[in-house]
This record gives sequence, structure tokens and C-alpha cells, in this order.
Amino acid sequence: MKFFSNLIICALLCIVLGCNNSNNSQSENSNENGITTINLEELIPSIKEELHFDELIDKIKVLKLETVDESLLGQIFKIKFSSNYIYIIDQKGQFKIFDKNGKYVNSLKQGNGPSEYNYILAYTFNEYKKELVIVDYKTIKRFTETGEYISSEPISYSINDIIAYQNGYVLFTNSNVDANMECSIKITDFDFKEIKTTKLYNHPIGMFSNSILNKNDNEILCSLTLHDEMYSIQDTIIQPKYQLQFGQYAYPTKTEAKVNESNGIVEINLDEYLNVPNKFNYNGNYIECNNIQYFLINSEYTAYPIFRNKTGKIISGLYTPTTTGLGNLIFSENSFTKKIEAHILGTNNNYFVSSALSETLIQQDFLTKLTASDQISQTDIETLKSLTEDDNPILVFWQLKEDF
Repeated sequence: MKFFSNLIICALLCIVLGCNNSNNSQSENSNENGITTINLEELIPSIKEELHFDELIDKIKVLKLETVDESLLGQIFKIKFSSNYIYIIDQKGQFKIFDKNGKYVNSLKQGNGPSEYNYILAYTFNEYKKELVIVDYKTIKRFTETGEYISSEPISYSINDIIAYQNGYVLFTNSNVDANMECSIKITDFDFKEIKTTKLYNHPIGMFSNSILNKNDNEILCSLTLHDEMYSIQDTIIQPKYQLQFGQYAYPTKTEAKVNESNGIVEINLDEYLNVPNKFNYNGNYIECNNIQYFLINSEYTAYPIFRNKTGKIISGLYTPTTTGLGNLIFSENSFTKKIEAHILGTNNNYFVSSALSETLIQQDFLTKLTASDQISQTDIETLKSLTEDDNPILVFWQLKEDF
């Protein structure tokens, strides 16, 4: 199972990101059940065309993370924010805590002790209890907001994602049922006592399901890899909110799954499902910020970004820099895949959040050409120009024009 999970993660990491003005028309309608349909069929034929993403940026800010021996990070994989602190996991699995100004605070240690972790499947900061909560396999561990250990408790199910809300936690859980993966949303109190569980679906490809939980005011949105519906969670009410429609470009809906009797592993022919020419599916990454939605769709192991504003207008495509080069703070070439990728990690205070490797930025000529503008301040430009190749990655906070 772990092998196949890693396989799909590798596939989804091969993400080509950029933007193209592909569709100026309304993309949605609501059915009698209140589900908003997002029609992508007209967008797809032009999804590989170019757009100068820099021209869509309204504001951009950078934050330099303190670089000391204890704080050294690789490429940032996940990020969460509290009012005062930043919680980061890098691609090596390291967990670092910085304050909101980028000063290093603490690290959680990897190991087998009560206050240590083996592998963090999910984590959240609980603003209501002022606790950092991590999921280490089937153990919940609590820490103070600065990373001091509080307690541990076992759980009987696997958690893919977790987010705190005013009365407790919302969890995305999954479990094996024969050759399928049963995926559910579980709502608990602050002590992880179950309040409600809603089963979403069983599907052979569900074993690869990656759920993203996002909080937007009093609503939590749940999106799932290779599943075209996004769910709204308010209090204990869970219902579909958005549905993506691919029309003639939709992936086939069935694939063969078999249990290998010798080792009990569910085996699926991934190429049969994911490598179908000119067919698309949703890869589960979803972020909503400042009336703009961001999500990714897959085709032949490559993912394309979708940005959609509140009027229903959609843009997507391949990133091409303009003379300002500001998009280079968000998009860069992956040294392994040789493709242009962005690390859109989440949101904070109405800004999208990305990260950029200092080493990569130094090697790009645009840093020496940056000038202050309405989009970026002179102070941030000086911060960028002061970087060295040994510095930690920087955080990039950015907004798009709402009327793109």
C-alpha cells in the first residue's frame, strides 16, 4: 500500500504550473441541489497556451526565514499558520517553527519517544485551544504553540488531513475495505470523540486519495484527489458544493483493481487510469483565497492550474515571464523534472502563500533587474537581493487581481 501511495505522490509532484487566459465566459451554474457546476470542457483545448502570469499579480510580499544551524530547511512541503507562528514541514520531513517575522523558534524531533514523531501524516493549529496537533501514523500528539510537548493518544483509524474548527476537529479518514478504499469525513470534539461520520465513496483508485481541508470563514471545504466533487462542511452538515465537469475530456470511470494474494497489496494498472491521452481529472489540490479559487487538473501525469474568480471566469495555461519577472518568485524550474512548477502551499491573511529556494532565485538574472512598483516594495526587493545560496527558502505572499 505504501508503495502505491508513494507512486501517486511522485506523479502528482510532477506539476507544470502557469496561467493562460483561456475562457472569458461564465463557467458555472447551480442545480436544484445547490451544487455549483464548474464546466472545464471549453477550457481544456487551450490549456497549454501561454499567459504572462506576472500581469495578473496585484500584490506580492516576501518573508525571509532566519537561517541558523537548527533552522535549516529543504524545499517546503507543507505550511500552517497561527496568529503568531509559522509551522513548516520540508520535503525531508523536518518540522520547524518560526515566528510571524521569520525568526526561528523551535523544531519537533524525529524519533520514537512520546514527544517525537516518525512521519507526520497531517497537522493543524487549534486557535481555540492554542495547541499544535499532529497526526503521527495512528497517534495524535499535542504541543504548545511553540512546540513544547503536551500529550499523546492512540486512534484506531488513518487520518489523511485534519483541521480545527470552533467545536472540535474535522478529519478526512480512509480505511481498506476489500480491494477498495473507504473515504469518510469525521467530525469530533476537541478530545477526538466522534460526533458524526459521513462516508463519501468507495473506489479502487481511492487508495490514492489525498484530501485537502481548507477553512474559509465558518465553512470548511474538502476536496479529494481523482474525485470531481468538493464538499462544504458547516457545523455537522456535510454536502457537495462544487462539481467539476470535463465533458468529452473526462477520464474513464472504471479501472481494474486486484488484491495480490501473496502480500495483500491492492494492485492497479496506473497507466490504464492516469496515462490516457487528452483525458483529464482533478488531482485534489484546492485553495480559496480573496474570492479566487485555485485547483489543479491532471492529464498524463502532468497537472495544470486553474484560477477562477467570483464571476466564474477561468484562466489556466503555461507560465511565461514578462520583463518584471515577479512570477519567478512563484514559478521555477524543478531541477529533477525540468518543468516549471509552483509551490502554492496555502493562504494567510487573504494572500496565497508560496515558497522559493534562495539558491534558485540567486541563479536567476531577474533579481538584479527588480525595481519597486505597486506590486512589490523596495524593502522586499532589498530583502531578495540580500539572499545568499545558503539561506533558507523564502516565503512569498501574493494576491491576484480579482477581475483578471
